[in-house]
Amino acid sequence: MIYIVFDTNIWLYLANGYDSEKDNYFQSAFTEHHFEVLRILKEKVQSKEYTLLVNNLIFKEWERNKHNTEELIKFLENKKKELNQFQKQIKAFISKNDFDVQKELVRKAELKINEKIAQNKQHINEVEFFLKNGCIEIPISENVVKHVSQLAMEKQVAPFLRDKNNFPDAVILYSAVEFLKDKLTLDENKGLFVSNNYKDFAEATNPNVFHKDIKNFIEKLDLTYERHLTKVLGLSEELKNEIDYFLDWKREYLEESYFRCQSPFCYQDDENASPYGYFQGIIRFTESSEEFEDPNQLKLFHLPEIAHLNFPKSKTGHCNNCRSFHITCPHCETLMIDPDDTGIYYCRECDDFFELRYSQRNKENVLIEKKLF
Repeated sequence: MIYIVFDTNIWLYLANGYDSEKDNYFQSAFTEHHFEVLRILKEKVQSKEYTLLVNNLIFKEWERNKHNTEELIKFLENKKKELNQFQKQIKAFISKNDFDVQKELVRKAELKINEKIAQNKQHINEVEFFLKNGCIEIPISENVVKHVSQLAMEKQVAPFLRDKNNFPDAVILYSAVEFLKDKLTLDENKGLFVSNNYKDFAEATNPNVFHKDIKNFIEKLDLTYERHLTKVLGLSEELKNEIDYFLDWKREYLEESYFRCQSPFCYQDDENASPYGYFQGIIRFTESSEEFEDPNQLKLFHLPEIAHLNFPKSKTGHCNNCRSFHITCPHCETLMIDPDDTGIYYCRECDDFFELRYSQRNKENVLIEKKLF
């Protein structure tokens, strides 16, 4: 028997093996590789080749990050909007016959997109059902929580050597170690911990083996580290290349976009795990008053379009725990929040105030500097 433990990101990949921000890295927006991965995994569990271990913290992390499983669905919904916009734009430049042909093609494309959206919604439900019903739930003991909390506070050993919230994944790993101490004494049994986060769980000189700090804790237990989900499942080369590329990119992306929640009202059950979030959006900063003029009103003069490329941009994201909105200062990138829900953001470094306003001209929210006095 092979006991397997996935970190949270592996579960999210199973639900949504695609990233809408990097769609050009994949052969198609309609990839179904994550469907195939789940099918293979379920077969191996049903045949008793694998036993997947989960715990209550994985369930909580799933619920907290569940909105990320719909990235592909959102991408497909946007594709439908783009098709409709294109159809309206081209109508004035082609004949009625050509437009009728194009209209029928758009209709067929929308039907195909709707089919893929329905398939992905069903797939997410299947992953969730498998997570909660096809795996073995193991307990999280007080000893494990205390031990991991101490490591998180001291920041002296892996996986807490960097400024990153590894508390959930560390609890997942160490709970499995405690559970498997008796199970892995049998010769035919072994365990695998699967995580693409090799910078924290693996040796710096060898990203394919546990860090020595973790090895010391595991001792002689037959539990090994596996960086690649593809090796665990024995997938085809095509699937290997795509999944490994995605998980490598996702790890790097999450590290770069990670931030700690700045809200004074945000609390989390695990007192040693700071609430956190990831930057997932960009908003423009502008000083142009034309942004807020109503384009439907008559004007004496025709004004040129406003170029967006050179405008400063701020990164935005929500805390995974309290969902408070965070935005970076366009001048110094200091993290700002709006604790009173007034729409006003204050940068403590620049001593400047900013406001989110809706641009009538460009139909989007933009950030402007706010003069309060």
